[in-house]
This record gives sequence, structure tokens and C-alpha cells, in this order.
Amino acid sequence: MTAKVALLNFGGRDYSLPVDGIRHILQEPELFPLAGLCKGLAGVFLFSGEIVPMVSGDILADGETGGCGKNSYTIVYQSDYGSIGLPIEAAVRIVESQDGSFREATAEDESAVVSHFFQYREHNYPVLDIEKLLTLLSI
Repeated sequence: MTAKVALLNFGGRDYSLPVDGIRHILQEPELFPLAGLCKGLAGVFLFSGEIVPMVSGDILADGETGGCGKNSYTIVYQSDYGSIGLPIEAAVRIVESQDGSFREATAEDESAVVSHFFQYREHNYPVLDIEKLLTLLSI
């Protein structure tokens, strides 16, 4: 998959992302809410002259109300469809993918935004599937 994996936390949940898609990590960018944005977006922010949509924390909490934590940082992630902002509370660490292992999610643990897990030191970190997330948001 990728050479390095970022281990992240948001809303009390752990996630992982391939590092090769991370363009930048910002601390609380100014968010502009816009009328007519789809339900899964919290607003937009400016990054290097580019308007970037910010994913709502509720999406990362898999629709659980109250599962959304405080957005201390924002990852600017580059997908095939452009940049997207992902809220995080903390970047726990960046590890080599060879120090852990990837496995496909089973039917029981698959969600709208997770299709794989990265196991590192006996802990399973759901890998955010950005393409599934963008499909869910219909961007």
C-alpha cells in the first residue's frame, strides 16, 4: 500500500491514513460555512490559494451523534478528486508500514469510510478510505 502510515485520533477513535496523500497538517484553519454544502461537509477553508472542503466530524464518527470530538488540527489530504480537509484531534505517530500489517475489514467491522485496518503493536487502526468517503459525500 504505502511506505508510511499516520496514526490519528478523532472523537476518541483511532484512525490511520497513508502518509503519501497528506499534503499538510494545519492547526485550526478558519472555516467558512457555505449554504448548499452537502450534509457531510462542515464548510471550506483556504490553503495555498485553494478552496478546500472540510469533512464534518460526524462522518468520521460513522454518524454517531456526540461522537465528534474537538478539531484541533486539519489534515489537507490529496485525493484523485482534489484536496479535502480531515479534522483530527491528534496525530499520534507516523510509522513504517512494514512495522505493522494491513488486513481487509470483515463484514462486521466494515463501515461507510473504512475498508481496511492497519494493525500496529496489537492495536487495529481503521484505514480511512478517502475514495469511499468522497463517494459518500458525492463530491
